[in-house]
Amino acid sequence: MRVNKELQFALRRSEGRKDLPDYLDNLSRALGRAQDTIHLLDLQPTDEFKEMFEAKLARCQNAQEECLWKRWSSERVDEMIGFLSVLRERVGNEPMILLMPSSEFCGAVTTTAREIFDRVSFLIDASQEELIALNSDGSFGFVLGKDIDKDEGGDDEVFELILWGITT
Repeated sequence: MRVNKELQFALRRSEGRKDLPDYLDNLSRALGRAQDTIHLLDLQPTDEFKEMFEAKLARCQNAQEECLWKRWSSERVDEMIGFLSVLRERVGNEPMILLMPSSEFCGAVTTTAREIFDRVSFLIDASQEELIALNSDGSFGFVLGKDIDKDEGGDDEVFELILWGITT
């Protein structure tokens, strides 16, 4: 079993080496800092944080934990940014782990809540999917995603936030 897991990591690392230059370039632009200041976790701790997130999300979805769910249409982005600014002040500069789609192959990013909230619009654009952030023990975190809302019969872009570990 251990050999199989090591082989999976080796294959993912190999794939990640191909994606790494673009991943670091996108992160550098999104975070507004030089590539050599970006610290990536190895794949094993990245997987552990991803599993921690998935367990927390399941608890939110099953109402086993108090979580906040919010949605904003593209016309209400200013309201979303305002809400995230309030969160930024409440959370402060707590160390965070940032998971993006390429994290599976290249590793999660160590950062801070303040940096994520300050650069959230750039990070969403860089992610193209969802942005996942959690602290080291998973007691606080969120997922913020961008999607197309087809429920109302249109193709409106919407943003959805799921937040846990802080009362608003």
